[in-house]
Amino acid sequence: MDTPSTKPKINDTDHRNQFNLDAFGTTFTPGEQHVFPLTKKRRKGMTKEEYDKIVTICRYWVNEDGYTDPTTGEHVTQEQLWKSCGRQWHTKRHEYKFEPVLYGDGRTVEHLWKEIPEKHTRKLVVHQEMVFDAIRDCHNAVGHMKGSTTHARVAEIYDNISEDLCKIFIRTCPVCNSTDKMVVSAQLTSKYHHFRDRFTACIVDYSDTPVTDLNDVTMRYILAVQDDATQFTALRPVSRKDEASLAYELSFMFGLLGYPRKMSLDN
Repeated sequence: MDTPSTKPKINDTDHRNQFNLDAFGTTFTPGEQHVFPLTKKRRKGMTKEEYDKIVTICRYWVNEDGYTDPTTGEHVTQEQLWKSCGRQWHTKRHEYKFEPVLYGDGRTVEHLWKEIPEKHTRKLVVHQEMVFDAIRDCHNAVGHMKGSTTHARVAEIYDNISEDLCKIFIRTCPVCNSTDKMVVSAQLTSKYHHFRDRFTACIVDYSDTPVTDLNDVTMRYILAVQDDATQFTALRPVSRKDEASLAYELSFMFGLLGYPRKMSLDN
């Protein structure tokens, strides 16, 4: 039996490529042609082109000066954008927001959100090339539990990842398929297993390097809210840290993320 220091390492690239091949018929390597025909069965998820189109709508729909297409370098007027989208987007565009997300490892990534009015919350939207990372993070968070458990975690955060895609991920997961029980060592480190089971908030003091916003309000602090189960983190600049101000800012953030079952404030 391999010792912990010599046991085989999981090759994430191999898993990613196999998942993408099984799910979408391609590894998304630049210049690669689709290995399998794009049958209806393989048209799973939003393509990057569809995702980018919605992002463009979110960014420039109300911009009267239009925008410069980053691919062609050509100027696109507001009227041209409207005509290219179709009449349905005059109302459908309100379903989406494109805003930054701060992850637990310090990365800040702009993401597309979809509003879920009936549940008073919003969820992340991903395109096909982002699906592997989204499922992997959730699958790891639930300790490599299978099928419905992984999809339940995914569905709490993401709007457009099907259970079928989660099953493909698990079927190709080298940890779940390993015969070496030493490899299958993922453990849940928190008693909170689901998104919004508990949020933890803290205040970071930036009063030594304050920033003035567009409304001439001096922001001296950062309010950080983290989900205990997924480590998903959201940040908001605040000018004061009195009880009334923090209550208002938290209410605003919960309006975007959804209200947690429990809440704690570190400082």
